[in-house]
Amino acid sequence: MMIKAKKLVTGLLLVSLLLASLVGCSPSANTSGDTGSGENKTSDSGSNWPKSAVEIVLPYSPGGEVDLSARIFAKYLTQELGENFVVTNMPGASGSICYDHVANSDPDGHTLTYCHDAKIIGNVAGVVQQSYKDFEIGGMAVQGTTQVWSARADSEYNTVEKIVEKLKQDPGSLSFATILGGFTHLEMLAFQDEAGVELKALDVGASAADHLSALLGGHVDIATNAYTLVKDYVETGELVVLGNVSAERDPFIPDIPTFKEQGVNLEFSRIYPFYFPKGTPKEVIDRFSSAIEKISQDENFIADMEGLFLNVKYYSPEETTAIVAEKYDYINSFDELKPNN
Repeated sequence: MMIKAKKLVTGLLLVSLLLASLVGCSPSANTSGDTGSGENKTSDSGSNWPKSAVEIVLPYSPGGEVDLSARIFAKYLTQELGENFVVTNMPGASGSICYDHVANSDPDGHTLTYCHDAKIIGNVAGVVQQSYKDFEIGGMAVQGTTQVWSARADSEYNTVEKIVEKLKQDPGSLSFATILGGFTHLEMLAFQDEAGVELKALDVGASAADHLSALLGGHVDIATNAYTLVKDYVETGELVVLGNVSAERDPFIPDIPTFKEQGVNLEFSRIYPFYFPKGTPKEVIDRFSSAIEKISQDENFIADMEGLFLNVKYYSPEETTAIVAEKYDYINSFDELKPNN
C-alpha cells in the first residue's frame, strides 16, 4: 500500500510540474509585470467584448423617444459589434427598478441602461437612489431639442401668453401633466420660476404616452412631450403646440416659436447617456463608445434618429460625464425638487 501511495504521489508531482511548465510557456501567463501582461488584460476585457448578447434596460414602457431611439441604437450596435443588443423595458418606481437592476448587474459590459435627464432629476428628487457617480458613463450620440408644450386645440388657453395671463389672475387654475421627480416636474418648476406663476401639477403616470393620453382625454390642460409624439395630433387639429423649450428655434420644427420668444426664459434640452454598472472595465466602455462614434457617422443612423427629431452629435465618455455633472448641478439648484421641500 505504501509503495502504491508513493507512486501515486510521484505521479501527481510529475503532472503538476508538467502543467506548470506548460502555463509558464503560454504567452498569456506573463507574471513579470512587463507591458505584455497589461496588453493581454486589455485585449481580454476590451477587444473581446461583447462575448454574448448585451441588454439595454430602459426605465420606461415601449413607445416613447427613449424606447424608440434605444431600438435604433440596438440595431446598429448589433451590426457593428457582432452580438445582439436587446432592449428590455423595465418601468416602475420612477426608474428605480431599472437602475437598481443595472447597478447590481455584473460589471462585464453586457448590461447597461439608457435614459435622458430624468435619471438625474429623480436622484435629486430623492426617488432614484443612485447618482450618476454610481455608474460608469459611456459615449453619447444623440440630444433632443424638440421638447414642446401642448394644449387641446379647443382650449381657451392655447398660447403661452394666455396661459401666463390666466395663471397670474388665478394661480393653480390650469393643470399640468407630470410625474413628480421627473423631467416634466423640473420643466414645470422652471416655468413657474421664470413666469412668476403657479400651475396645478397632476401626476398622471411615468410614460410619455400617459401624459399624452391625459391631455387628449381632457384630464389636464397642458402637457409637455417630444414633438415626435404629438406631431400626428397637431396635424389632425386635435392639439396645438404652445412653444418649444429649446434655446432657439429647432431646424426640425422651425415654425414653432421658443418660450423665450414669447417672453418666458424657459430653456431645456435633453441628453441621452448610456450608463454601465460601476466597475465596468474602461476598455469595454471605450470599445462601446468607439462603436457609438462610428455609427453616429452612418447616414442611415442619422436619418433614423432625425425621424425622431433627435440631433446626432458624438461626445466621448469624458465629455459626456462632464455634461452630466453640469446638468446635475443645474437641476440640484431647484430646492422644490428635493425631499421635504
